[in-house]
Amino acid sequence: MVGKNENKFNFLVFEDNPIFRKGLTAILERIGHVDQVDQKKNAENLIKERKYDIAFIDLFIGDDLEGLDLVTLTKENNTYAVVLSSCQDMEIIEKAYKRGCNDCLSKTNYREHIDAILAKFQSSNQNKLNDVLKSEYVTQDAGIIASLERLVECNDFDRAIFLSGPSGVGKTQIARAIHKLAGGSEENFVNLNCSCTNDDLLESEMFGHVE
Repeated sequence: MVGKNENKFNFLVFEDNPIFRKGLTAILERIGHVDQVDQKKNAENLIKERKYDIAFIDLFIGDDLEGLDLVTLTKENNTYAVVLSSCQDMEIIEKAYKRGCNDCLSKTNYREHIDAILAKFQSSNQNKLNDVLKSEYVTQDAGIIASLERLVECNDFDRAIFLSGPSGVGKTQIARAIHKLAGGSEENFVNLNCSCTNDDLLESEMFGHVE
């Protein structure tokens, strides 16, 4: 079973069975923060407002397949989606995978498979890093690669990261790579060269201005 405080994850649990929801939450709280909800609208708001690493989604809420829409939303927000099910209705599970879910966790023996889910999530992050190193930031520097690997392993992209080095070494590209690894989109990446910006303009860019 996962050890206490091994990493700091942000989890979302969408489940209408209070007993199962509390049992899964108790396990996940050992390694991160958990938001638990049983209403689709509340889950949608949380997914839009916050950055989650893994969302555990019950497909059936009552008699409706409300979880399928949440799978789509989580993928749009770069969240690792795990559907909660008995995994017996393969047709429904197939629909979830077509929506972009990453894995399926059986409710009947979920305690035995949490470690495997987290391992797959970590592996997916490592694959993202490999893709970035091949396409976004090509480097053979062992120190830079090791630093990026530590970021992926720690899963701690919410803190401020300070990059230092002489001009021309590729700090902007590293920042762009970290932004992508954290799930950020290209449209949301802001590159501001302070050395080439006068004081008044820089102040306006950073803090806004009044006409």
